[in-house]
Amino acid sequence: MSDGPNGDSEIPAEQRLLAYLDGLREHPPQPRANLVAAVMRTARWQAAARPYLAAMGSLAGALGAGVSVLVGARGRG
Repeated sequence: MSDGPNGDSEIPAEQRLLAYLDGLREHPPQPRANLVAAVMRTARWQAAARPYLAAMGSLAGALGAGVSVLVGARGRG
């Protein structure tokens, strides 16, 4: 941030940011009690689905490449 010679912020946006940060320091947000459980539950199903989604993405990419080759070959003939 740009501080003037006397150490004060000169841009109004910086002043608002510093006020917001001061408020957060005084009253930090508290996480919900079940935050860790929710994150772990989400991570588990994403880890289980990832290999299948990656395979489907690879298949879709291969199909797209095949279609572009077919369309390109027909366009030249």
